[in-house]
Amino acid sequence: MGPLYYKIPVAKLKHPEELTVQQVAERFGINPNLVYYWIEHGVIQARRLNSGTPYWITVSETDEQKLRDWVRNSRKIHTAS
Repeated sequence: MGPLYYKIPVAKLKHPEELTVQQVAERFGINPNLVYYWIEHGVIQARRLNSGTPYWITVSETDEQKLRDWVRNSRKIHTAS
């Protein structure tokens, strides 16, 4: 018998303003691997509960513009059409 049997609400661990790696990739039209690169190199802020769990990313307006410029001006990034 799981939590639904006892009507225990499932914990909401992701904040409403946070995005997943896939959502960030879709927003900028890029490969999700680039999002992981950005996280690993401190370009964007992300959090996760434990190693191996999904990242949750908050993109500020300033970050949004910086990332759009990065994608637009990069010769290495191939965006989805």
